[in-house]
Amino acid sequence: MNKKILLSIILSLAILSANSANAIGIHISGRLTPEIKKNINLMLSVLTEQANKKTYAETSNFTQLIKKKIIEATSPFGYFSPTIKIIKQNNTFNFNIKLNQPVIIKSVNIRIQGPGTDDPHFKRYLREIPLHSGMILSIKKYQQVKNKLYSIAANQGYFKAKMTTSKININLAKKTASIHIILNSGKRYQYGDTTFSKTELNNTFLQQFISYKKGDLYQNNKLEKTQLALTNSGYFQQAIITPEPSKIHHNRVPIHIYLVPVTKKSYTFGFGYGTDTGLRGLANISNNYLNGKGHRFKVIGQIAQKSQNITATYTIPGYKLNHHYTLTGALSQFSINQNQSRAMKISLGSTHVFSHWENIISL
Repeated sequence: MNKKILLSIILSLAILSANSANAIGIHISGRLTPEIKKNINLMLSVLTEQANKKTYAETSNFTQLIKKKIIEATSPFGYFSPTIKIIKQNNTFNFNIKLNQPVIIKSVNIRIQGPGTDDPHFKRYLREIPLHSGMILSIKKYQQVKNKLYSIAANQGYFKAKMTTSKININLAKKTASIHIILNSGKRYQYGDTTFSKTELNNTFLQQFISYKKGDLYQNNKLEKTQLALTNSGYFQQAIITPEPSKIHHNRVPIHIYLVPVTKKSYTFGFGYGTDTGLRGLANISNNYLNGKGHRFKVIGQIAQKSQNITATYTIPGYKLNHHYTLTGALSQFSINQNQSRAMKISLGSTHVFSHWENIISL
């Protein structure tokens, strides 16, 4: 190996070893909850990396900055005045933290103004709200409450809800906090027109999957019910339903449904062997939508050494969701001890699918 290259490698390893030896270490101790300790380590990780690059760990500014970051990390949990002791051993800093007295919530004032004042969804949440006097102040829970109020507003059609007041008054001397949140719901909107992305199925057929009517008060759970009906229908792989508040007209919000259809035609083939049937094969051919009205056609063929069977089923959607008619034709042939028999069957059926059972009528 070239001597210059070897020398360069040795010097590089020496520098790397020296940098590793001089790397700054920070250890945190004290009676801390796992969540608080995790937040402290997260805050300090970036600072430690910067310190290793800038070599200013010996300065008093570094330890002051660490203290500041620790306080920033404990404050969201209600501990604004921790006592921090520092013990330095070589390049390792040990920070022992005593959280001290937390800030306690003294009062909580959360109100809904506007048309949503009497909405049962807001009322129910305000009764169960996870913030009350006597609790240790948690900024995380405070943010969760605000997010939940906005979520309820959006789910119930208050698309222009606005938080007019959102503040925490903290008295560090008395270690108390007062929370004030006021949400103005604004008006509640109704369902407008529903449009679909282009598919081979016509609009009249698709309308039967919609669980709401134009002019009804908006509720997000009805969109979820509609989405479930579409994806469980067998016609679509995916249904994405999007309200369009930016296009509100006459107090009505339009709804757009983007549909991803299943493959129009599908084929399944299989082979096997049984002592009763001998070698056998199976073929399943389906057309998942023959026309814009959602008609379907399926043929299943089973061919074995001793029996052959073919069944064709034509399915027509009924007058409402979860109802359909079927026309089925079956032709069978059996060979037993050199004797052959044939059978043919034609049937017409009507099926209603309910939540836990089916009602089938056939002739």
